[in-house]
Amino acid sequence: MADLKRALRLLVERRPSPALVVACAALFVALAGTGVAAVVALVPNNSVGTAQLRNNAVVSAKVKDHSLAAKDFATGQLPAGPAGATGATGATGPAGPIGPGITTWAIVKANGTLDKASGVTAVTRTAVGTYNVAFAVDVTNCSLLASAGSDSASSKIRGAIANFNRTTTPTIVQVTTSTGTTAGDRAFSLAAICPPPVAATTTTTTTTTTTTPTTTTRTTTTTPKP
Repeated sequence: MADLKRALRLLVERRPSPALVVACAALFVALAGTGVAAVVALVPNNSVGTAQLRNNAVVSAKVKDHSLAAKDFATGQLPAGPAGATGATGATGPAGPIGPGITTWAIVKANGTLDKASGVTAVTRTAVGTYNVAFAVDVTNCSLLASAGSDSASSKIRGAIANFNRTTTPTIVQVTTSTGTTAGDRAFSLAAICPPPVAATTTTTTTTTTTTPTTTTRTTTTTPKP
């Protein structure tokens, strides 16, 4: 017990002076400033990049939640979102071209004028009961159908198709009408039923001429008429 009291008395008698406390505080501040300066000198701002990071050094715990954008991920890494709502129906597009098997026709009045037509460009009356019908396409390989009569339910005019012939022009058909055995101007209808157009084919011939050190390639393209 006497030894404990002696030790406490010595501790109180030897407590640090105010000057020692101030000196220790100054030393601590000086050493701390030196440490910060050393870190700044070794790792300056904007000096850490991909090369300074080890593989797998940045883990999930080091990434702030919701801080990355979709562009930061490789293609296919993010799951697709739910399908959106169905959009509004678009406007109706224009009518498409006539499909395979083309039919062109005309209803012609007795005076040679067109009443109604599709694919016929003109009709010319060249003589009594003789008409040249001009189609917009070549009708050489088409089936031709002709009938007499006007486009009127109340018409009492009767007549007949005497003949219809192809001409030297592949787009023109000549029609003759009559009353009995006598040529006469009569209304009629004419139709040309044509097969589907043959798709155009392209034949390419390539000729290669080689010289040192240049290679020249000439390409000739031949497209047959449909």
